[in-house]
Amino acid sequence: MASVKGIKLVLKVGNGATPEVFTARCSLNAQRGIKFTADLQDTAEVDCTDPEKVAWLVRDKVSVSGEVNASGTLDKADLAFFFDWVKDKDAKNCEVIVDIAGGYLWEGAWHCSDFEVTGDRGKRCEISINLKSEGEIEGSAVT
Repeated sequence: MASVKGIKLVLKVGNGATPEVFTARCSLNAQRGIKFTADLQDTAEVDCTDPEKVAWLVRDKVSVSGEVNASGTLDKADLAFFFDWVKDKDAKNCEVIVDIAGGYLWEGAWHCSDFEVTGDRGKRCEISINLKSEGEIEGSAVT
């Protein structure tokens, strides 16, 4: 088994320039995750030769979406960045990379749907974000 350390899962956000430059945000230094979900349309398929027989469900995949969650100890420089992103109607291009060399890369546009800052007495402030895909996300092997 070729396992990968959690630190090797990296989220990089594009700056919108041409060519676009992708940078990891310092605050996203703890938990990070990417998840893809397929929406299915269920249809009960009736047995025409025996209509009283219990029907089996058949499923058609109708859409796919992606979601990224990330959190960590807040870097003050990221406060305005994430607050502006959650208010922005436009998505930002991002790269999510697993195991930078010999791993996998997902790239595409993402909306920041949740942005939260929390703090407890005696501890440092924490930040968490949630991103949702905007359109197709491409995946490819990293060589």
